[in-house]
Amino acid sequence: MSIEAQAANTMPGHTNSEQEFTIEIILFACGHGDTILLRLPVDKWILIDCCLPKLTFVFDRFLQFLDNRGIRRFEYVFQTHPDFDHFLGMADLLRHFTRDGRSIGY
Repeated sequence: MSIEAQAANTMPGHTNSEQEFTIEIILFACGHGDTILLRLPVDKWILIDCCLPKLTFVFDRFLQFLDNRGIRRFEYVFQTHPDFDHFLGMADLLRHFTRDGRSIGY
């Protein structure tokens, strides 16, 4: 093994070149505003912002999407700023994720 490979295996934050680290980014179509999901390795999910109006059934489509993917936990939930199109439906979604075996980390 080369010196570079040995160093990469021992330095914090570095991975072996044979390992993969993939992040999936999902931009959920909600008409206006942002709802972004990130899937980290080992199926860790992060929600960034939330624009899920119930009147257009976007909220229900989002819950169906989560169920289809088996997403029952958000490790992190972020709101980037307090504009209406970045938090519409967030309170309902947080309530949904705090019952029936679903959960939120931070």
